Amino acid sequence: MRVFHVNPNGFARTHEVPTGCTIHEFFEQVHPEGADPADYAVEVNGEPFNGNTLSAYDRVEFKELSKAAEDDADESKTIQIVLVNPNAGGRVETINVPEDTTVEEVFSDYVGGDPSAYLVRLNGVRLSETSRKLHPNDRVSVSPTKIDGA
Repeated sequence: MRVFHVNPNGFARTHEVPTGCTIHEFFEQVHPEGADPADYAVEVNGEPFNGNTLSAYDRVEFKELSKAAEDDADESKTIQIVLVNPNAGGRVETINVPEDTTVEEVFSDYVGGDPSAYLVRLNGVRLSETSRKLHPNDRVSVSPTKIDGA
């Protein structure tokens, strides 16, 4: 199943994990050796995580406890955009990204793969280049140019 890991910069990467993967197993997969899970607060889908097992398409964020207060203060340095993500089954997601983030960075961190295999639109307009900086409430939609089996 797929799970999204939100890194400290606010970008998410897709990870394939076995069904029934626990939060501790996932932590070991995405953090370097020597990292102590006790030093992190866990949020899943934007809420504190009290469970044990992850579900498909969960968005997991590990926040260092010492930096959690700093992250709250840095909230003003992000913008909110809408992403139609093909890796999440075309689900529409409202996400926060750092100011000055480009469409290319969002594509790389949320979708991945070869950009030429996708049609990328910004606010309904097809983009020929993805270096454009995003603004609050922009809508980025990404769809494959070829659909398997079609």
